[in-house]
Amino acid sequence: MISPVQRLIPKNPDQILRVIVIGRISTEHQDEGNIEASQQFATAHLRRLYEGPMELFELGEQASGMLADRDTMVRAEELIDTGRIDVVIAEDGGRIYRNPRLLYSFVQDAVDRGVRVICVADGLDTADDNWELMLGTAAFRHGMTIPETRRRVRRTADHTFHNGGMVLKVRYGYRKLTKEEAASGQFGPPGLRVAKVAEATPIVQEMAERVLRGQEYAAIADWLNEEGIETGSYVTSKKWTGRLVTDLLEDPQLSGIRTFRDLNCQKIFSTGKLKRTRNSVPETDFRPELAHLSEEV
Repeated sequence: MISPVQRLIPKNPDQILRVIVIGRISTEHQDEGNIEASQQFATAHLRRLYEGPMELFELGEQASGMLADRDTMVRAEELIDTGRIDVVIAEDGGRIYRNPRLLYSFVQDAVDRGVRVICVADGLDTADDNWELMLGTAAFRHGMTIPETRRRVRRTADHTFHNGGMVLKVRYGYRKLTKEEAASGQFGPPGLRVAKVAEATPIVQEMAERVLRGQEYAAIADWLNEEGIETGSYVTSKKWTGRLVTDLLEDPQLSGIRTFRDLNCQKIFSTGKLKRTRNSVPETDFRPELAHLSEEV
């Protein structure tokens, strides 16, 4: 039996219940089918509350739950602004926002505009008298996963880097090894996922010597292009530029020093985006077998 407070009554004269169903996954490594599964879970709960005709707006994407302006939520706000939406439903509040500040704002603003919000797994339904308590509990629960996830990701990344991994950008003069190649020890210490291309050493040394002779970086880039020297796989334009030469010669890996966390990332809570600044003390890992140059050059 559905209690009177749980009953859903469409606000539109045509008596069609209009519902936004929100789904979300965080990373590209997650199965996109989880979005649809989450939406179906929420919709099944909705159908137990309302048996009449419904129009569903299913919104889902792969994006961080910390982001304020992700496409799904922009679209949800646009639909709510039409005044025709009756309900917003999600499997849990984390599908809407993982940032407690943003989750609070969204739910409270929806209530102000006459839209009922239901987060099934959180037990949150703004038609209930105690919905503020359940919202606070949900925001706390989903917000608590943020520092825990950050700690776990940082721990794993540190371990991987100091064991030869976290090879994110492979510059000219190097190549990334497969896990099998790295484990074999044939191309360097077992586990190291990057190897020096020995044939590139004379080119790198010539580039450094030209800089010491006072040649401009742009001129060195012109020389490399004229000689048909390939840039490396990560350069999409396949052309050397002064900036590219500068970045390569300033990379400490040329002297055998791998670095990690060259940038500090600070979360901006109002937007969910990251502010990046140069890290003066990055993680380092000395691997002499990677050196094209001596540290003195």
